[in-house]
Amino acid sequence: MPTRAERPAQRAVDPGAALGARGRRAACPGAKLQASKPFPGAERVLTIDGVRVEYADGFGLARASNTTPVIVIRFEADNLAALERIKRDFRAALQPLKPDAPLPY
Repeated sequence: MPTRAERPAQRAVDPGAALGARGRRAACPGAKLQASKPFPGAERVLTIDGVRVEYADGFGLARASNTTPVIVIRFEADNLAALERIKRDFRAALQPLKPDAPLPY
């Protein structure tokens, strides 16, 4: 049996070519949200494991549940006006992705 050094070199596989269109990151909703910049006034938009939008006076978060087939949406703000503004921003950003989905907040 040949040793590792004696084996012929294997051709590297291009993961992008192997995956085709599925390998493109731009196809994920988080990347679409970040590219369209739908959160006016946000200080930061994070798209790791969902979308977390941070404002000076609060944040909004939307991500897949770990235990049930739903999207978990959470909001926190310093006052009621900021809370309502963050909710409006999320509704305006999420509703176009699936217009018939209920947003019960």
